[in-house]
Amino acid sequence: MVDYPKEFVEKVKAFYPNNRALHDFLEKGDPNAGWLLEEDGTILFQAKDIVQLFSDKKENEILEKAQRVVAQKELYLEWNKIFQKSL
Repeated sequence: MVDYPKEFVEKVKAFYPNNRALHDFLEKGDPNAGWLLEEDGTILFQAKDIVQLFSDKKENEILEKAQRVVAQKELYLEWNKIFQKSL
């Protein structure tokens, strides 16, 4: 069991407002929350999608998605620190 700080739980819930499974893991102190956070921190862009967005002059969409991935990774790293302290 992991004792997640209240601030961390609130931050994750705000970032993932519709992920009930993640919310449940956090509320129960389940370390599987990290698995969900890690799984979500990957870029899902294919090269052809990036080319198309640049062709359509939608560079900001690429930036927004990349910034979200960075934020997701930061949440995972924060989870990892909390988890390591619980061992």
